[in-house]
Amino acid sequence: MSFRDLDIPASSRTVTVRIFDIIDDPRKAVVPAASFFAPIAPGYENFTGPIFAFFIENTTTKQRVLFDLGPRKDLENAVPSVAGAFKAGVMRMPVSKDVVEQLEEDGVELGTISAVIWSHSHVDHTGDMSKFPLSTELVFSQNMSTETHELNPRSTLLATDFIGRKLTRLDFNTKSPLVIGGFKALDFFGDGSFYILDVPGHQSGHVCGLARVTPTSFVLLGADTCHHAGALRPTSKLHRHFPCPGELLAATRLSVSPKHIHNPGSGEEFDLASRTTPLLTVAEGGYFEDSATARESVHKIGEFDANPDVFVVLTHDESMGHLMRPYPATLDQWKAKAAQVSACFPPCSRPRTYGICKSTKAWAIDHKIQHKISNNFYCDRFWSLHILNTMSFRDLNIPVSSFTVTVKIFDIVDDPQKVIASAAAFLTPVAPGYENLTCPTFAFLVENATTKQRVLFDLGPRKDLENGAPSVAAGVKAGAMRMPVSKDIVEQLAEDGVELGTISAVIWSHSHADHTGDMSKFPASTDLVFSKDMSTETHESNPYSHIVASDLAGRKLTRLDFNSTSPVVGGFKAFDFFGDGSFYILDVAGHQAGHVCGLARVTPTNFVLMGADACHHAGVFRPTSKLHRQVPCPGELLAATRSSVLPTHIHNPGSNAEFDLASRTTPLLSIAEKGYFEDPVAAHDSIDKIGDFDANPDVFVVLAHDESIGHLIQPYPATLDQWKAKGWKNEATWAFLEKTNPAFRFNAPSNN
Repeated sequence: MSFRDLDIPASSRTVTVRIFDIIDDPRKAVVPAASFFAPIAPGYENFTGPIFAFFIENTTTKQRVLFDLGPRKDLENAVPSVAGAFKAGVMRMPVSKDVVEQLEEDGVELGTISAVIWSHSHVDHTGDMSKFPLSTELVFSQNMSTETHELNPRSTLLATDFIGRKLTRLDFNTKSPLVIGGFKALDFFGDGSFYILDVPGHQSGHVCGLARVTPTSFVLLGADTCHHAGALRPTSKLHRHFPCPGELLAATRLSVSPKHIHNPGSGEEFDLASRTTPLLTVAEGGYFEDSATARESVHKIGEFDANPDVFVVLTHDESMGHLMRPYPATLDQWKAKAAQVSACFPPCSRPRTYGICKSTKAWAIDHKIQHKISNNFYCDRFWSLHILNTMSFRDLNIPVSSFTVTVKIFDIVDDPQKVIASAAAFLTPVAPGYENLTCPTFAFLVENATTKQRVLFDLGPRKDLENGAPSVAAGVKAGAMRMPVSKDIVEQLAEDGVELGTISAVIWSHSHADHTGDMSKFPASTDLVFSKDMSTETHESNPYSHIVASDLAGRKLTRLDFNSTSPVVGGFKAFDFFGDGSFYILDVAGHQAGHVCGLARVTPTNFVLMGADACHHAGVFRPTSKLHRQVPCPGELLAATRSSVLPTHIHNPGSNAEFDLASRTTPLLSIAEKGYFEDPVAAHDSIDKIGDFDANPDVFVVLAHDESIGHLIQPYPATLDQWKAKGWKNEATWAFLEKTNPAFRFNAPSNN
């Protein structure tokens, strides 16, 4: 999904948005929750929430407007209907500094504000217009009543709000109205940077704001469309695009009481993964003039909420304070900050640090003291969160550098489904029907972006394996091994316009035939690089060797020495190949003596880990507790795996009859103790460390034989540099558990 799915017109013009919280302490507010949403759990009869106002500046024209003002300071002296409620203690909104004072502290002169836009006429949004100069227009929907309390005793408007200033009534009923996300819209500045949306339900004339803060990212100022995130969430689209972290899904089975949510269903235990409708609904009575229309508007706002290009901010959203404090805060970079933050969700802890992050904001329901009700825990109407600092590449001890490489991936076998290899030689358990390991075989072209030096990491198999080393040829001729190759790496490079003479070196991850290719096809100017711990015995001296003499003859052989002085990256000894921090070779033991991986810096903060044969299936290093926290599995897939994964076909299945991925924190498969792992103990240790790379949001792990990622990357060759911008990590991480994915192997075929 993108903003285009909401029919938002394209534009390069933007605005800056700053958010102010006008009340001193949301927890000191007194407002009846039942006036806004249902159901109300015991102990939550009061609605505590912030009241946001927004300062918007057009980055081109520098025109400034305010969207809502929050409440005035002296509500007890306001219109009689409001003053009476405050004096009786039925309503309280403590304000020591109103928006005017906060703007002045922020260095904004009131005379520079060209207009104030009211989302609607409720007193917690209209402020005190008499404090603004008469040059400041007042803008609102033509459908909003402007009756003051003298004419309508229920009105919260004062005559001083209007006297002496220009009033602009927005007319959404044009012949050919602009429609955005299902709402009629007006282009406020006329350049596509800020739209006013007609969002009915809460009050006649209620509007929202849609601010373009970058050409492709937006902040939706949701006003009083609803008053709690639970009235928007979850939805099926939200589950797909912003999956709830697995640990929180598991926690909500206990922390959410079904009797305290809207349409609880028949289950005694709450299951968020299968829940596709919001947990709350707008109140039938109270502050919604048209509840049916309000629910329709909330449903449409849910479409914005599920869109990765839109950040929805409700005026009273209590779940977001920990994101933005101290106020005022600028919202323009909410999307860019996504890589800086992440969440961990064990129940009943207080949020500490968090950033403005779309991928986690959807589930950031704020903390409250936990109440025990009927043996069910119920936190902040649903759950509580514990927020941790995010992981980044620095957590792996990767040195900082501005130098990068470009990485292209090639699949050397024609069709992974036609590969013949014994799965039991690589992983366990092997489910009936999955005795064969069908898989690709990847090779990588790595080019230094500064020096333009090119190297290859692995070559894949040669075309004529039957003419290779005798041990390999025998397996191919006996039908025990098959890797169909019609175009080897040399031919694929030629088709891609890469001359072999420009390849300065070939790096072997290890000496197995599906990685070493045919070095005799490369010019003598191409060095051959490998770990000093890798044996270079050819088949003449070692009948088990896959190396032929022509691989080594006539060229420079460079043996990488990982010793006590080597830097350590992610727990592995490392070699800075180009000497500029753009590409590291890692000493990753276990599969074979001298086995190495490649770590490529494709942007200053993003990396591709070429995992070689550290293991042969994503299920060997997934899931982990860190992975659940950092790259949560989509809720729909979590629910699906309850029936699609048989515990009898996973490693250490536990005692549960039904598979529960959300609570599983150890990989589903393990390496084969016998077979193609020379040192299983070292291999297990290496896989644990690879798991730390895999859980890191700055690293995209690509095993040499990972069958689960083909749907993302094809056609080959493909460039991996923009994996993060393309969302490949989120899509790839759990794909191996989708029944339609070729890597799925956790159920007998008869049950698929």
